[in-house]
Amino acid sequence: MGIKGSRIDNLKTLRKIYIGVAIVILNTIVLILLLNTFFHFANPTLRKVFVFSESSFNENILNDAYPHIESSEIRKEIIKENDKYSLPFVYDSFTGFRTKAYNGKFVNVDDAGFRYIKDQCTYPPKNTNFNVFVFGGSTTFGSGVIDNETIPSKIQEKLRSEYNRKNICVYNFARPHYYSTIERELFVKLIVEENYIPDIAIFIDGLNDHNGKKIPYEDKLAAYTEGKDKLGYVFSGTATSTVISHLYRRFINNSALENVETNESRIFERYISNQKVIRSVGNTYNVTTYFIIQPVPAYNYDCAYHLLCKRGLLDFKGTKWDKTRGFYSIVANSTQTRNDEIIWLGDIQKERKENFYVDYGHYTAKFSDEIANHIILRMAPINFSS
Repeated sequence: MGIKGSRIDNLKTLRKIYIGVAIVILNTIVLILLLNTFFHFANPTLRKVFVFSESSFNENILNDAYPHIESSEIRKEIIKENDKYSLPFVYDSFTGFRTKAYNGKFVNVDDAGFRYIKDQCTYPPKNTNFNVFVFGGSTTFGSGVIDNETIPSKIQEKLRSEYNRKNICVYNFARPHYYSTIERELFVKLIVEENYIPDIAIFIDGLNDHNGKKIPYEDKLAAYTEGKDKLGYVFSGTATSTVISHLYRRFINNSALENVETNESRIFERYISNQKVIRSVGNTYNVTTYFIIQPVPAYNYDCAYHLLCKRGLLDFKGTKWDKTRGFYSIVANSTQTRNDEIIWLGDIQKERKENFYVDYGHYTAKFSDEIANHIILRMAPINFSS
């Protein structure tokens, strides 16, 4: 009887422990669900408090960014669709990551990895068309503007008008965060792996080339490959983890500059080396290549006319911008960058008294059109018979 009673007491104890653990686990799950639900709806408001971005711009700033668009609602919709939370990244072979396919009113990204432009040609590209692939970062992708206001869209529009040919097809393969090294990989991938060979390839760079110690998300890719931080993958991407991650980076461990290349000469050498590789591959496959050094707000531009700078909301100081200016100075004074295949646009803002940006560094629709025009004017006449 004593032994039986002892067993019963043990079972009761185990039952209490089980119930207690179950309650803790259930409450934890409920708390996580509640937190995620809260942060899912609160994130836009929290971002306005903790993140200075387009979502917090007032009407005066938006008037400078979108002078051709009067509707406040349309402006907000454009900003919303261009937001990085609306356009997350997905894995991409060889390059590591790309913008996820997206179907919106003003922003549309194909599953093949290119952003749509006005009168977008079908994909894969047809050999009967004259195909132009455009590569670059978020400025060329067109962050902050609608599909038909991007530089690649304007390039197609102007080429078709100049040569009176509707079969000129431009594909916007520019992607946020990309710079010359990743663009090199994408170019080779499209030609070698996917067998899509354009007639012309245009590379628009400069703003992101101070990056380069490693590609974005390389740490996550490495950890996944090595089987580390498995629990982190379960919660990564949730609304709660997004908020915690941002607050940690902002107030505890600011790692924004950890991927900045600090040697301007090395930035330049790598850029030139990438050009050589791209040009060599292009010559092998009979692809005409052009390399554009884009205008940036930190070089040869009066900050007093930048929509944020003139309001004291932003300056172009710090390591990142210093390295960008250093890189541009080297490019401007190098004999290696003075040939028909390199189009220098680093000075087109010089001494001009107007705003060219929709945020810290992405171009307005008007400036995108001007940049496209400069590119077309500097390109050699197209030989359609080759």
